[in-house]
Amino acid sequence: MYNIVLCCVSAVSSSVMVTKIKEACTRDNIQALVWSIGEAGLDLAWSEADVIMLTPQVRHLESKLKERQDRRIPVAVISDKDFAAMDGDAVLKQAIQLIEESKK
Repeated sequence: MYNIVLCCVSAVSSSVMVTKIKEACTRDNIQALVWSIGEAGLDLAWSEADVIMLTPQVRHLESKLKERQDRRIPVAVISDKDFAAMDGDAVLKQAIQLIEESKK
């Protein structure tokens, strides 16, 4: 089971992407818990996440999050292209790849 957190400014735009990722999980029989949070909810989601995917609007948080990690959680920015297209397949693939690489 993968725990995938999407973070945006207020968790509104990322909620559509969450739906697209869940659809991809169902279609591909991938077990994942996927949810979105606003920037203010990062501290609460931190302990539950296997990966934190940032929307392009909050890309400025990437370096801060990578520096303050008390637990090795991959953090990445969703590409502008994938986010604009709401490409749940691409974002799911990226998230799983990051999780698997972090386990090595």
